[in-house]
Amino acid sequence: MSTPTQSLLLVEDSETDESLSLRAISSSGVPCEVMVIRHGGEAVKSLISANGPIPDLIVLDFHLPGFNGLEILRELRKQERTRYIPIVMLSSLESDDEVLDCLHDGANSCVSKPADPHTYVEQVALIVRYWLTVDKRPEQPGQMQQPVDAYAMARDIF
Repeated sequence: MSTPTQSLLLVEDSETDESLSLRAISSSGVPCEVMVIRHGGEAVKSLISANGPIPDLIVLDFHLPGFNGLEILRELRKQERTRYIPIVMLSSLESDDEVLDCLHDGANSCVSKPADPHTYVEQVALIVRYWLTVDKRPEQPGQMQQPVDAYAMARDIF
């Protein structure tokens, strides 16, 4: 059995969605350590702490108690230690404006939560496989350039 070399932080307050996400991560075939946080304020506190985890991927719900996903995203992008962690918003975003706000403020991707549990598991497994095996990032986060302004790119398209 291989030891996980990567880590994923799931920030999700719904027990059902947490369970589906954990099943998806397990079925993705990507060995990774998973940490779950259910409250927005706890996520920010943990991640910006000097001793806090620096996961390889954050899967972030939008609608959370405490800080919402957009507030968490904004705070993490301000911090040097968390600025370049890939963050995928996995949520029931209610409008294109919410999606554009997330992309503008540094989300790497926005994915709507499917209502069908089977599709949900497939999509989360795909997110994990892409961001933890396909996406290439330097070993040292300081080597990264500023994130692309996805909001401006999306605005130009629409």
